[in-house]
Amino acid sequence: MANGYVWATEALEGLTLGEAVAATATAFHLGQSPEPKHIQATPGGLSYPAPRFHPEMVELIAQLLQCEYDVWIVSATCVWSVRWMLLYGLNPILRKKGVRNGVRPDRVIGLATLLKDKKGAFYKDSILVRENRDYAALKGPPLNSLRFTRTIQHPAPVYSGKVACILDAIGRNPYLCAGDSPGDHAMMRISRYRLWIHRVEKPQVTQLTRALIRQTGGSRWIVQKSSPTGEPRFLASLDEETDSKPGLRND
Repeated sequence: MANGYVWATEALEGLTLGEAVAATATAFHLGQSPEPKHIQATPGGLSYPAPRFHPEMVELIAQLLQCEYDVWIVSATCVWSVRWMLLYGLNPILRKKGVRNGVRPDRVIGLATLLKDKKGAFYKDSILVRENRDYAALKGPPLNSLRFTRTIQHPAPVYSGKVACILDAIGRNPYLCAGDSPGDHAMMRISRYRLWIHRVEKPQVTQLTRALIRQTGGSRWIVQKSSPTGEPRFLASLDEETDSKPGLRND
């Protein structure tokens, strides 16, 4: 799976930053439909749910920001798609909740390749996002002047690589990490507190997470049950089957 995330970003080679931004915007707008929509990249291939924000997670981020926590998003997804979702999807919702300053664009850690301009010079996302306002806002000249290469910027935020990215960017272990897949286990292991989104449709992930909770001690874990279908997605309590098994429960 870690290799798969890398390949998905390497596949952007040759596209401009603007083309990736436009594709992200299209996918996001599909997700705003009242009825859940799916995206199918190739005829007869796998389909994926269009991206949308869960109100409960938005509320959590809003509360953390209002309490002056430094919120970071660490993802194995293409960094430019995640950053666009943050700037033009999440932050506007946060402003409606009274959060004046949302999550900053340089607080997004995602998979990135080196970028190349028309003269053949190379650039790193982690530097451009701090030094170029238009680039950080995903607008203006950088959208057409920069193209993706196949050279991954390291460390790459996949599985244990997320730990390296966090330590490089933040310089210390996190106070709280939230995750829902085995790819998040490594960073949750180094966090002081952990919020686990328990996806009931994935029993193998549940088994792996239960083992991790036992290894790290369950006192600093919060487990939130998540339904694969219907609204609300986050449920009030775990079912009896899960509750009866030690190591994975609601706090």
